[in-house]
Amino acid sequence: NNNSSNSNSANKTEVTNNKETETTKKDGAIMGSVIAPNSEVSIVATNSEEKITGTTNEVGEFFITGFPEGNYTVKIKTEENKLPEQTFENVEVKIGEVTALGTVTVASN
Repeated sequence: NNNSSNSNSANKTEVTNNKETETTKKDGAIMGSVIAPNSEVSIVATNSEEKITGTTNEVGEFFITGFPEGNYTVKIKTEENKLPEQTFENVEVKIGEVTALGTVTVASN
């Protein structure tokens, strides 16, 4: 009987550890908004190991998750090649935090 109660308490410890792991943040995020009338917008964030892509919603806002901690180059561009892309160098992303890029205007001159 003592042996079975010991294994039960070990199991309870494992469950507690799993719950703690689930609440631990494993990634960071980048957010902002893009002003690019009548355009499909793509956001591409890269560093030496990762390439993470996303797009804006119908009102031009983006919230992209899944970033390992590090510095990224973020390029925001429209699907129309005639408009220039906006590039942000050394965008720092930290685990459990959201990096805000603010409002970006991508428009023709």
